[in-house]
Amino acid sequence: MEVIVAVVGWVVHMISRSSPTAGISFDIQNLTDKLSSSAQVYLPGSNGFNNATARWSSLDTPNFRMVIAPNVENDVAEIVKFANGMNIPYLAVTGGHGAITTVKNVHDGIGIWMKNLDSVEIAPDGSTATIGGGALTKVVVDTLWAAGKQTGESDCSMTCSSRPANR
Repeated sequence: MEVIVAVVGWVVHMISRSSPTAGISFDIQNLTDKLSSSAQVYLPGSNGFNNATARWSSLDTPNFRMVIAPNVENDVAEIVKFANGMNIPYLAVTGGHGAITTVKNVHDGIGIWMKNLDSVEIAPDGSTATIGGGALTKVVVDTLWAAGKQTGESDCSMTCSSRPANR
């Protein structure tokens, strides 16, 4: 009888370890109640999850148990509070082109897919720019360029475009 109990315990443990939502099924509802109505939660196997976790390179990829696409800034704060409270790692993802090898340290984490927070707004007087956390580098550079402004950046959007180099 002890062997059966041990085997059942081991099976339950293994299933809960392999399940992408293990230990958080009830808390997902607690979190979604705090998010804006247009925030989206994607679980492994869904098209949204696959789109959110697509990367240009499979080198040292993070491992997510869910991906959440916030729709307003406060959604990000709620996701981070939830993850910290549950001791779950999280990683904000924008374009999926991060090649930093430390992202492989995210195991069973929450991906915060910033796609809906992709704004770039320049003040009417041109003195400041407000850039959303989901803005892609090329959009930021092109928007600033169109306003007669510029910024430093680290991808090929400056060298790969037809923009004049003297500006």
